[in-house]
Amino acid sequence: MPESVSAPPAANSEDGPTDGSPPSGAANRLRVVLLMAGSCLPILGAVLIAPVLPKMQDAFGDTGAAADRGRGTGLWMAAFFTGEFACPLLLLAGEAAVGTLAASVGLLAAATGVVATVLLLLSRRAVLASASLE
Repeated sequence: MPESVSAPPAANSEDGPTDGSPPSGAANRLRVVLLMAGSCLPILGAVLIAPVLPKMQDAFGDTGAAADRGRGTGLWMAAFFTGEFACPLLLLAGEAAVGTLAASVGLLAAATGVVATVLLLLSRRAVLASASLE
C-alpha cells in the first residue's frame, strides 16, 4: 500500500492570497518594478559598451602581438565563465551560512567590493613601480 502523503505546509501570509489569485497591493507593485528594472540593467550595459568596442580595438590593436592579445582574451573569458559557474554555488553556500538568499547576495557583494578594492590598489602599485623603472 502506498504511504499517505502529508498536506503541504500552510502558506505564509506574506506570500499573497492562498486561494490561487495573484498577489496585489503596493508590495506586489514594488516587486514588479524591481523585476523590470533588474531585467533592463544588462541591456543598458550592452547599449553603453557597444559604441566603445570599435574604439577599443583601435586603441589596443598595436599593443603586443596577436598571440598575446589572444591569450589575454582567453584568460579573460576563462575568468568570466568561471565566475558565472561559481556564483550560484557561492550564493547557495552563503544562503546556508547566513540564512537568506538576500543576505547571501549582500555578503557576496561586500566580498566582491573588498576584492576589487585590493586589486585596484595592487594594480596602481604595479603601474607606479613599472613607471619608475622606465
